[in-house]
Amino acid sequence: MDAYEELKKGLKESLQQQRELEDEFDRLQQEIYDKETEYLSNKNNNVTVAGSRTTYGGNIIKGFDGFHKTHHGDAQNHFHNDDRLFSLSSAIFVKQQHQDALQDHIE
Repeated sequence: MDAYEELKKGLKESLQQQRELEDEFDRLQQEIYDKETEYLSNKNNNVTVAGSRTTYGGNIIKGFDGFHKTHHGDAQNHFHNDDRLFSLSSAIFVKQQHQDALQDHIE
């Protein structure tokens, strides 16, 4: 009976550790998704000079075709999910996103 209790305790600890790792994994995937969204939407490519905000068009994923052109104002570079290289590389994350979207649609 002693070996059984030890195995049972070890299993409980392993399951708890697995849940913690899965939570951390989910958090990291969400962080990657959020950072990728920020990068693709060019929020980090804005420069404010003398009160005028200038956006330099382009990034390493979509290219820099608009780099030589400056756009004044709040124009944003729109992107599609097909542009995502990192967050969509995780099949688990994509499945979770689809489940979340379905759940939101049901509610």
